[in-house]
Amino acid sequence: MATVHLGRLVSDFGVGRLVAVKRLHRHCAAEPDFVSMFLDEARLAARIRHPHVVSLLDLVSHNDELYMILEYVEGETLAKLVSSSAQAGEPIPDRIVAAVMAGALHGLHAAHEARTEDGTPLGIVHRDFTPQNVLVGTDGVARVADFGIAKAAVRLQHTREGQLKGKLAYMAPEQLGANAAPDRRTDIFSAGVVLWEMLARQRLFEGENDGQIVMKILTGAVDPPSDHVRGLDPAWDAIVERALALSPDRRYPTARAMAEAIEATFSPAPPSEVGAWVSTSAAAALGVRAGWVAEIERAPIATETEATTASPLTTETPAAPPGRRRTAATVGLAVAAIVAIGAVALARGGARGADESAAAVAPTEPAPPAEPAPAEPVPAASASTESEPEPMAPARSAPRRVPRGGARAPSTAAQPSATAKPSCRYYDAEEKIWKFRVECYK
Repeated sequence: MATVHLGRLVSDFGVGRLVAVKRLHRHCAAEPDFVSMFLDEARLAARIRHPHVVSLLDLVSHNDELYMILEYVEGETLAKLVSSSAQAGEPIPDRIVAAVMAGALHGLHAAHEARTEDGTPLGIVHRDFTPQNVLVGTDGVARVADFGIAKAAVRLQHTREGQLKGKLAYMAPEQLGANAAPDRRTDIFSAGVVLWEMLARQRLFEGENDGQIVMKILTGAVDPPSDHVRGLDPAWDAIVERALALSPDRRYPTARAMAEAIEATFSPAPPSEVGAWVSTSAAAALGVRAGWVAEIERAPIATETEATTASPLTTETPAAPPGRRRTAATVGLAVAAIVAIGAVALARGGARGADESAAAVAPTEPAPPAEPAPAEPVPAASASTESEPEPMAPARSAPRRVPRGGARAPSTAAQPSATAKPSCRYYDAEEKIWKFRVECYK
């Protein structure tokens, strides 16, 4: 229901940072159920604060579209890293498996423990803990992402009776029952599937159709990963077996308990070692993405006033409190960075650029004039007696003829009338930059 783009978030002082922009598709934005799911995901993500969970930075509405501003993780999904390892025919070292799985499980536990502002448990169940939703960064940190279909006590949108949510091959048996009541141990089963696939570097539950996959899950037909990997430490078999138990009561009670079992059995690799593994395994993809990052970093940044003027989100009445105007300006900067600079799609095969629906463009800075502008205020193109001056592009005065005597010829254009308002921008000849007049924005 959404596409993830690469963008840049700009502060009031022009300081920018790379962000991931999750953008709800326009056809989904017209459906209340999809909008509710999107908003629920943002609310839940905002309540989970942990280094092993992708952070939510902001939620923006612009031109009838919704944008979720998320922490950008320079790295790759666990699914692609495992696939790359399988294609290379190289097993993933036990130390790296332990570090990645333990980190992701600690992030999952933080989601399970999240609470509302008043301390009420949210009761989050991810329901989609899969290799596609675990990001491993070049900083060596594994992060859990995408709470779009998570179950929680405060969701606006609830699962309809008989509706399955999640990827079938990672669902726990209790999710497939008529009276499904998933809890945190449901995510433990999914984590067991992810761990098995990391070790064996192949899919666990496969079949010619969904019915065959369901039967394998319900019957617990799981081979130990050591049957598929020569020389694998048998200690992994015991951890996987407990996580994949058919009865929730036989599984690890919490994600933290499973992480601690892995850490106690194996010595997790340090972040530097995990980061080096990611950089090597995903070298091609990271190289392409580095080009996108450089392109965005080189793009010009609109000033606060320009972003405020360009974005309809920032339109405020004169009576609005300063705090509200400042918040609006910040949101405007975010939209200018995301929409105007040109987002680069990270999903769907790495397609570049936002689609035609994001056609908002911030005004660009005009080139300085060949000669410094006169010191006196340059009159605007039209006079106005309104109390709130309208921001406008810098007006250029007409060329002035200078007689041979050296004195300037009289010019009415150089003398602003009593009713004319000054231009909001002027050229500072000493500093050689355009500036804004404070009185225009009081």
